[in-house]
Amino acid sequence: CGEYDRALPLYKEALAIRRATLPSGHPGLAYCINNLGMLYESQGGYSDALPLLEEALAINRAALPPGHPLIANALNNLA
Repeated sequence: CGEYDRALPLYKEALAIRRATLPSGHPGLAYCINNLGMLYESQGGYSDALPLLEEALAINRAALPPGHPLIANALNNLA
């Protein structure tokens, strides 16, 4: 829908809540980090997206078994 300006503060708020309530290596945290990274990517904010997508991938690699679909998803988004 292209309403990135409205979405950005909501993604940031959701991430702040997850960072405050979930352990640092929780896949639910990676999900939220990934979403914010993909929003930045959609806006062309690649320098903002890259560290978030790398963090999401690192969390998923540490928390999930090798070959898990969420790892593949994080790799796809990082690419």
